[in-house]
Amino acid sequence: MPSRRVIFTVVSLLALLHAHIGMRLLPAMSLESAGLAFGVALLAASCLLVPTGLLAPSLKRLRWADQLSWAGMLAMGLFSSLLMLTLLRDVTLLLLAAIGASSAAIDAGSAFTVPPLALGVTLVGLFNARRLARVVEV
Repeated sequence: MPSRRVIFTVVSLLALLHAHIGMRLLPAMSLESAGLAFGVALLAASCLLVPTGLLAPSLKRLRWADQLSWAGMLAMGLFSSLLMLTLLRDVTLLLLAAIGASSAAIDAGSAFTVPPLALGVTLVGLFNARRLARVVEV
């Protein structure tokens, strides 16, 4: 089992990355308070589930170890896709601002596009991970 210092460092880094995603996407979406609370709750749940996926081998003695491991690994996949797409969105918006082509519509539209796209990429990854490998005779 990793030391407490390592766990604290990893959880802190994950919290900061989740906060970055939330600060870059949620304000651009201009959500009502219920939608904003829902988005924050999803990010908080992801922030708690990702370390669970990382610590899955040490959870084998728990009753719900398999379900926690699955949830943690799915959250990890969604988080990584969401983070990469958010960073790609940030770079794209920066380039658009540099050439003077940015607008509020592009900012809001891209913020609404990132989560479903991340979910789609995660589902494709899940499908590819769960299918049987092709056997090729040489």
